[in-house]
Amino acid sequence: MRIRSTLPALLALLLLAAPLRGQDDVSEDDVNAVLAVERVLTQAVARAEKSVVAIARVRRGQQGGRAVRDAEGRLLAPTFPSDPTEPDFIPSEYATGVIVGANGLILTNYHVLNDPAQCEYYVWIDRRPYPARVKAEDPWMDLAVLEIEAQGLTPITFGDTTNLKKGQLVLVLGNPYAIAKDGQVSAARGIIANLHRPAPPLSAAPEVAPSKPTLHHYGTLIQTDVKLLKGTSGGALVNWKGEMIGLTTALATPPGYEEAAGYALPANEAFLRSLENLRQGRKADYGFLGVEPTHLTPFERRQGRFGARVQAVVSGTPAARTELREGDVITHVNDVAVRDANELIRELSQAPAAADMKLAVERPFGASRPHPYTAQVRLSKKFIVASRPIVADADDPSWRGVRVDYATAIPQFDERIPAIDPEGCVAVIEVAPESPAWKAKLRPRLFITHIENQRVSTPQEFFEIAAALEGPAQVRLTEKVGDSFTCTIEP
Repeated sequence: MRIRSTLPALLALLLLAAPLRGQDDVSEDDVNAVLAVERVLTQAVARAEKSVVAIARVRRGQQGGRAVRDAEGRLLAPTFPSDPTEPDFIPSEYATGVIVGANGLILTNYHVLNDPAQCEYYVWIDRRPYPARVKAEDPWMDLAVLEIEAQGLTPITFGDTTNLKKGQLVLVLGNPYAIAKDGQVSAARGIIANLHRPAPPLSAAPEVAPSKPTLHHYGTLIQTDVKLLKGTSGGALVNWKGEMIGLTTALATPPGYEEAAGYALPANEAFLRSLENLRQGRKADYGFLGVEPTHLTPFERRQGRFGARVQAVVSGTPAARTELREGDVITHVNDVAVRDANELIRELSQAPAAADMKLAVERPFGASRPHPYTAQVRLSKKFIVASRPIVADADDPSWRGVRVDYATAIPQFDERIPAIDPEGCVAVIEVAPESPAWKAKLRPRLFITHIENQRVSTPQEFFEIAAALEGPAQVRLTEKVGDSFTCTIEP
């Protein structure tokens, strides 16, 4: 506590007192205050830096060495090594990672991976190069875990993010310009400049709204006054105890700018839940309500009203089963106030699938004040849009060759809404060729409403019932509502 109390005094001393008083007026107490803060700073760096590593991305088939020649082809500089494990190898694509498992698990940003089918990855720890592979990734949270063959590593310690405040002192540890291959990550100091900052939407064609492909486009990011240099995506934002409170990212670079501002993904509950899934090699899942929200009008906001108006309710989703209506205004999610449509999406889409949520709703009631009520809802699952297949070690469960998922977690969900049974169903995602399910004519894009005359609304219900079956099983399917048929799947 004594050290913490000296921080404001130290900043005042450095910024104001020294220029006014002169060097001869510095007291012993001033020196001791500086030394105390210096000890805290160096101890925090020492605690965290052994858990921060350098990452290089190398495109397959493009590992040839590089040389500098003049216009006539004469060699002006030596050729750099083509082997990424050589000490003098200079990567052209690089990032930072954080150790999250003593057995070789490295956390970084999803967006730095590009395409694992076209790239190879290398991790440097204490000058030792390790080939790495992608264990699992989460594009919605912008997280990925790499795995290397190593033991006895030092995982980072996570700190509390529930009470972060503007002005709090923080450190950034990273691999700017790939210089941390020598085992020495770079450190920078700053403050938390703001919280709940949104990443800028990705540009799109003029007639199409800019896309928001991650949760962080809806306002989750920690902003700091530390400028992140190229290569620091995937680094650690740590407090002065050396505990990680965020993962630095260049995702928030505004279009047209070469350098990112200082942003980090907060290591909050949703972040840690995703990380645990990734460490287990599983895909993360996120909640889906089934409303199309819009902002309140400027007039309503000037009156002090807040919330997100329900512009449409999607049939066959939790919102429809909860009897939310067009025109309702959702003001709180689990007692957390939501001021606009972006905050509603953020709060719902960081919860896991099947999460029970409490919604505070205001329903229009003639010309009088809106009628408030509370809605209890169990979320479905959100479909995560990705430009390529999502990597995960753990296989999705299947039964007799069929793999199912929530009806809301399918590609082209909007096109398939008329086929979703409002009473509950699961979607056929994949059917193994020549499997019993394939021979029974099950195909993707169908929906299963019953197995052995028992209604199924979630994958968990489907697999619990299926696991107890030993002989032939009857499955009822729909291709559109009101047009069902039954097939028998052999063991």
